[in-house]
Amino acid sequence: MASTSIWSRLLSISMFLIFQAWMSYSQRGCQDGFVQSNSKCYKLFKSDGQSTWETAKAVCEANRLTMAMPADEESVTLRKDLFDVYGDWSSAWLSARGDGAQYVTEPDGRYISNTSPLWWPSSPVSSYLVSNTNCLALMLVQFALLQQPNQPYGSWICGFKAGYPLCIDPTSVGTAVGGSWGRWGAWGPCSHSCNSGFRLRTRICEQPKTGLGGSSCSGPENQVDDCNSQTCPINGPGCIDNDDSCQGWADRGECQKNPKFMLPKCPASCNQCVLPPVSSTGVTIQEPENGMMPQLSTVTP
Repeated sequence: MASTSIWSRLLSISMFLIFQAWMSYSQRGCQDGFVQSNSKCYKLFKSDGQSTWETAKAVCEANRLTMAMPADEESVTLRKDLFDVYGDWSSAWLSARGDGAQYVTEPDGRYISNTSPLWWPSSPVSSYLVSNTNCLALMLVQFALLQQPNQPYGSWICGFKAGYPLCIDPTSVGTAVGGSWGRWGAWGPCSHSCNSGFRLRTRICEQPKTGLGGSSCSGPENQVDDCNSQTCPINGPGCIDNDDSCQGWADRGECQKNPKFMLPKCPASCNQCVLPPVSSTGVTIQEPENGMMPQLSTVTP
């Protein structure tokens, strides 16, 4: 029985720590619905029709975001991260360059820019200049340029299927921040009311919170401590429920929710009784003091 109790206790601690670790992980990084790439938080808004540069910008601002301005060296990683989340419809997107230029990245990572030659992945020649800025007024295009039918090779018109704004969370842009632990929280309830239990407390990496690829807090997030090491009450004439409603209360979980009331009043229903031999002198239970567990005393007949 003792071995089973120990293993049950260790399993409970392990499951709690795993849950806490998952909760902690889920709270780090970007908000739900965003893609984390290059330590920044991006969101791609799918639209039903074409988006101009102005309408795309308005979508970002309406969501308290700004139009993305990824650096050239970030685009390859960003493209992969967007595709992992959004799939096919993130195959190409148009954003704002840091220098104010507008460009669209093709599926192979090359740029169509209003300040540089056109790079067209399906063409053996990649030096067409783009003069129609409407092509560049989209945040995302599935086809930036279409070859005009019955025209010499290299004659292109502006054509596209849809435009999707690519926005960035402005709070995710800045210098990497190393995390630091906040204060320990209060101890949680003890897992057992007697015969040794455990309790836990947690601290959060938020003083400040790790951000933008900075180092995380070192050391444990949780602490475990022993509690309620006193022996449970012994069974005898006094270890009985003192109210007909005890079993119903216990079934509703009141033993755990309100132990100061339940343990003295309903020891049997709250599983506070063990079954050693009863002394021939008889056993009774004292009234609880200060809400503590009831103690035993021997009474001479």
